[in-house]
Amino acid sequence: MRHTSDELMIEQSPAEQSFRQALNFLSTVWRRKSLVVAAILIGCILGGLKIASDQMQPELYSGRGSLLLHQMNADPGAPHWTSTRAPLDIYREILLSGAVIEAAIKKLESRPPELTTDVPKEEWPRQLREMLSIDTESRNSTVIHVTCKSISEDAPAEVINAVVEASQEFLDATQANMSMELVKSLDDERVTLEDKLFRKERDLFEAQQRIGAINVGENDEHLHPSVQRTLELNKSYLTAQRRRVELQAALAAVRKTVSLAGDLTPHLTMLAELLGEDRLKSAQAAADSAVVTKIRQQVADNQQELAALKKFYGPRHPKIVKLTESLRQNQTYLSYAREQTTHQWAGLRDPALGQQVLSLVVEGVAVEHERENALRLIFEDAEREAIKLNGKLAEIQISRREVDLLREMHTMILGRLASTNVNEDGARMRLFVMDRPNPVGKLIEKMSTAKIFALFLIAGLTAGLGVVYVVDTLDDRFKSPEELKQQLGLELLGVISNLPEQSGVGIDALLANSAPNALESEAFRSLRTAIVFAGEGRQRLAVTSAEPHDGKTTVMANLAVTYAVSGKRTLIIDADLRSPGLTRLFNMRGSKGLSRILTSADLIPVSAQESVRETGLEGLHIIPCGPKPSNPSELLSLPRMSELIAWADDHYDQILIDCPPILAASDASIVGRLVDGLALVVQPAKNRRKLVLRATEVLRSAGVEIAGVIANRIGGHRDGYGYGYGYGYGYGHNYGYGHDDHDGDGQEQESHADATKSSSASSTDRSSRRAA
Repeated sequence: MRHTSDELMIEQSPAEQSFRQALNFLSTVWRRKSLVVAAILIGCILGGLKIASDQMQPELYSGRGSLLLHQMNADPGAPHWTSTRAPLDIYREILLSGAVIEAAIKKLESRPPELTTDVPKEEWPRQLREMLSIDTESRNSTVIHVTCKSISEDAPAEVINAVVEASQEFLDATQANMSMELVKSLDDERVTLEDKLFRKERDLFEAQQRIGAINVGENDEHLHPSVQRTLELNKSYLTAQRRRVELQAALAAVRKTVSLAGDLTPHLTMLAELLGEDRLKSAQAAADSAVVTKIRQQVADNQQELAALKKFYGPRHPKIVKLTESLRQNQTYLSYAREQTTHQWAGLRDPALGQQVLSLVVEGVAVEHERENALRLIFEDAEREAIKLNGKLAEIQISRREVDLLREMHTMILGRLASTNVNEDGARMRLFVMDRPNPVGKLIEKMSTAKIFALFLIAGLTAGLGVVYVVDTLDDRFKSPEELKQQLGLELLGVISNLPEQSGVGIDALLANSAPNALESEAFRSLRTAIVFAGEGRQRLAVTSAEPHDGKTTVMANLAVTYAVSGKRTLIIDADLRSPGLTRLFNMRGSKGLSRILTSADLIPVSAQESVRETGLEGLHIIPCGPKPSNPSELLSLPRMSELIAWADDHYDQILIDCPPILAASDASIVGRLVDGLALVVQPAKNRRKLVLRATEVLRSAGVEIAGVIANRIGGHRDGYGYGYGYGYGYGHNYGYGHDDHDGDGQEQESHADATKSSSASSTDRSSRRAA
């Protein structure tokens, strides 16, 4: 029965995995219990040394005092203690400084036992610092706790009082000296600034005199005459340049209008602003007289022509009508010209007026161009002179800023000098005693022996477990078949010992056939019995391993012999198309085999009957590999593989299929889905734990039913692993199957009877299935 995807998820649930890992670790701890015991013993020894050391130490007494660090009200300019560090960091250094400690030693009326004549005086400050400890309730707290420990019960209070008194004297003296030093420093700085200020003001005055401007500022109110002249020339030059550009643009527009005989009226307003209204009117008047004269001449010509045509044509003739209309228009214009003495800005389209205006614009462009060139030359000369002057003006502005800055600094120093308090009692930071230490120190209780022993015992146990975990992680192999079973979560089907080397090929090379009564052969019969009694549905069994050379082919072949000897018709199939070890074992290389069955076009019964070969043992047949294909996985995935297994299921009681290692190819996963179960052969002395776990994960993820695991080549203490199984599955050297050992024969007969009983039941079921 195959696992469904839900069942696989249940098997791999996190809770079960955690529980399994815990059991595996406990098993590992039990197996390496010597390391844990050694670590616990070391912890106990260290605990005993700690207890002995504490007993040798004298009794200690402790005293504690609390101080309040307070900043007195002070003037803004008064010196005070400032730092980015917390008060604890600052005053720990102050209280434990050399000056304070030495002053405190001098204040002690009676020295503590730690400062005896046996200790040099040079070591007294160090000894006293070791007796003291300073802490606060929080990092930024201003309440300081001073603790002293001594072997004398009177010493802590005396030492704390001396240290507090010496530290306050140090603060007072230091802050008073700082006030005097501050006043002297400020006065020296004032004198230096005044001298520098006077020199800068004198240099500024002399620079202003040299360039001829008494007041030279940063605004435009007091500019140097050269700068003012340059600015005015620049403005005139820009104005001339703008007029020249505007006239050039007007010239282009007028020229285009005149060429198209257009109306000049839209340009007259702009031209009046650029050329002047008087010049434009005179040009227009001259143009008007010429127009009237021309029109009068046209009227006379039209009258003569009309009189000549009337002799030949009537009044409705087109030529007569056209001349009459033209004559009427010209006469109307002359009448209007006579009535109007001037028509300054009416739709001007006369070519004569356009040429007159055009000549005026050309003349204006030339005049403005000459003016622009003249102003540019004058401006460039003034600009060069102003640039030379600009450097000196910049120096004066910089000097003025420096003078202003020096004046501000001088004023600030004078203010600080006026506000600094230089009294003798100028200290601004003081220490106030909040809690004085008790005259008699408190006895410091030592840790009890039981507590020390318990702590070191726990530490030893923890260290031992850590060592076991590290050692087990570095040694990545299974240490016993039980560990193999627990960590893989699979049934342990059998344990195969180291087999003696066999000579020859074929059925005679198998120990189960050549030496059925040998101790090692019993392991294969036990394996067969475990598979038979594991449940129904194990008649089609595939065998694989995690890596090559794990002995899967030898195990499967010997297992097949035990099935055949028990009376079951057994078929073994070499499905390792990449490295056919079973085929080599029986020396059956040839053109017929599994690869030929899968690629042949014949029916499966026909191809299978042709490829099945005898092994030399009654009831045991083999289908060898056949020619090696180039695509083994694709062949095994064909429907013909499942048809072959179905055919074999109808003709044999037991089918065993030899598959490639699961980590070397995916063939085992393909075949495993077609059979009732797959047995995984593991060699604990060779296979890495991670690789075996990975192999089982690959099979489970492919939906393969894993029947169990077979531990191979378990060799007692000879391989260095010490599994404790001797040469058989749970048996010692004194139990075997010799020719004269009747107890062994009886055991074999009992096992054989059980297997025969199961085989009969299976054969009956198959007979009914074939009949159906």
